Amino acid sequence: MARLNRYVTETFGAAHLAAAGGRLTLATPPLDKVEGLDAMLVPIVRAAVDLLTSDAMSRVGRCADETCAWLFLDTTRSGTRRWCDMKSCGNRNKVRRFREG
Repeated sequence: MARLNRYVTETFGAAHLAAAGGRLTLATPPLDKVEGLDAMLVPIVRAAVDLLTSDAMSRVGRCADETCAWLFLDTTRSGTRRWCDMKSCGNRNKVRRFREG
């Protein structure tokens, strides 16, 4: 959280409200005003803040594979997704359970 907050402070320190499409939005500094590699972090930090402060945060899950630390946004209707990716972690675990059973 501390690392993200450092980038939030840097990214949103120059943020301001702006009219866009008939509504207000939080405008962050244009990428050409941010120097070096930090310019790539602006949209990433903005997306992280938007997700962490939204109702969708309750749909963020951690992959059930013990060797994987990936997070994912569960967009399934039932909200029961277990794997970051069925093609890798999900399949590997299903094969392991099949061989054990």
